[in-house]
Amino acid sequence: MSRASITGIEVTSECIEAMNRVNKRTARAVIFYIKEQTCICVETLIEDRELIVDLKDTHETAEKRTGSLFAKVVDILKEADVTRGRNEPRYIFTNLVCEKKGRVVDKMVLFHFNPEGCGVREKMIYASSKGALGMLASMSFLHLHLSNYDDFEFEEVKKQVLFKAASA
Repeated sequence: MSRASITGIEVTSECIEAMNRVNKRTARAVIFYIKEQTCICVETLIEDRELIVDLKDTHETAEKRTGSLFAKVVDILKEADVTRGRNEPRYIFTNLVCEKKGRVVDKMVLFHFNPEGCGVREKMIYASSKGALGMLASMSFLHLHLSNYDDFEFEEVKKQVLFKAASA
């Protein structure tokens, strides 16, 4: 494990390996959580081949697969909330492929999901620890903050990614 957070939260090597798999397109997304306020761990690695965007895919196919991925992520998060009996923040790392005015935009994105119903302390720990993933992963990506399940609506996320990509 590597310590890279001002909160002292460590990042497991499993996290970096999972992010690299998403970056290399051998996995579609990874969901992270903070375990016992000590380390960032992989909760779910989504490897569904049907959801992986191939560079040869048309942008329509890529966007359809990304929309399906977001629906799956929301289902996983909701199921986990029911199991735990409460909302908890999560990080979700994936690549987002979309089209704008005939140009294909392919960006790695780290979503910081901080649901409205969770405690202030948890929100603060997650907010101050997300940089640890970025420092340890040797890749660049966009950060997006989401605060409820409706924020995972693909068209809204696409707008945010295109805006941030243009200003990056």
